[in-house]
Amino acid sequence: IMKCPSCFLEMEQIMVKNHYRTLEFEVEVCHHCHIFWFDHNEELILNPKSALRLFEKINSNSDISAKIQGNPCCPQCAQPLRTAHDKSSKGSAFSFLECREHGSLFSFLDFLKLKDFITPLSEEDRENMKARLHFVQCTSCGASVNLDIHEKCPYCRCEISFYDRNAVIKKIQEIADIPEIE
Repeated sequence: IMKCPSCFLEMEQIMVKNHYRTLEFEVEVCHHCHIFWFDHNEELILNPKSALRLFEKINSNSDISAKIQGNPCCPQCAQPLRTAHDKSSKGSAFSFLECREHGSLFSFLDFLKLKDFITPLSEEDRENMKARLHFVQCTSCGASVNLDIHEKCPYCRCEISFYDRNAVIKKIQEIADIPEIE
């Protein structure tokens, strides 16, 4: 059983399948730190039903922000993990920690961005939010962001995004309704 690279507690192993359902593999989750460990590129080959299982794990937590402690090392080779940045197919910027040889550590939040459950706000959504709130908390670094002044977090440059639990539940239901292909 793998230990969390952040808190060193045992991680839960979840069996998932690839796009073609020809390969089963394990994804590890730390409920304490709100993170997933994917062996090399596994996050890219999840089929929708397997992603659904991970989304359900995320949605069962009231808080999706990562609680990574210290400077985590790769659970396989013990080398320090490096920060990497990417964008989802819909343009959401996300970060993760990686060991280029063995795998990646994703916060629940950044996994939701990778899978396009959290997307950048449209201009209309941003204006509506600005009219109601003026200030929001950055979903990436936690800083307070003045929407009247900033379009991105002034500290980590993350796009302003919103986690809508109801949208996630709706998406989960859509995926659940996809018939199994044998």
